[in-house]
Amino acid sequence: MKNTKLPNKKPKLSSYWIYGLIILFFASTYFIGGDTTSSASKNINISSFERFLNKGEIKEVTVVNKSMAQVTLQRDALNSPDHKNANSVNFLGQKNINGPHYIFEIGNLELFQNKLEEAEQKGIQFNYNFKTIENKWFDVLIGFLPLLILVGLWIFFMKRMSKCVQIYKFYLKKLNVLIFFS
Repeated sequence: MKNTKLPNKKPKLSSYWIYGLIILFFASTYFIGGDTTSSASKNINISSFERFLNKGEIKEVTVVNKSMAQVTLQRDALNSPDHKNANSVNFLGQKNINGPHYIFEIGNLELFQNKLEEAEQKGIQFNYNFKTIENKWFDVLIGFLPLLILVGLWIFFMKRMSKCVQIYKFYLKKLNVLIFFS
């Protein structure tokens, strides 16, 4: 018996793995890395917000994209047992002191703005502002998505065609037919 060694085959890094990692990177930055402040915020409803507002525990309200409100509490209100969930700790062990501590959907923007103005007229001290957040990377990715799909399909079919040509050459070699492919 001959002692034959099997050739050491290392796994080949396919280009599809690289494409997949690039897509995974962009998807993860869209879903995870977009806004780190909202991940530390807890969801509440509008009645809880009104209760906190009437107690004077709110420092700032930021309306984002006319649909969501981010609420930052006063520092002394963070020590209250009502807000023990707002004292979240991130993965580095740091407390969320600067806020936002709560988020919620505001519903009708005009009604919400009227509630904030009524609270200001009652003498409750807080700031509120409006901001629009756009995710430009996602817009760029969506813009190039049809092109990326077409290029991906083209690469897929070209690889399939090259396999077919190799099979065709193999069978032609068995038949002793000489054909040149360029």
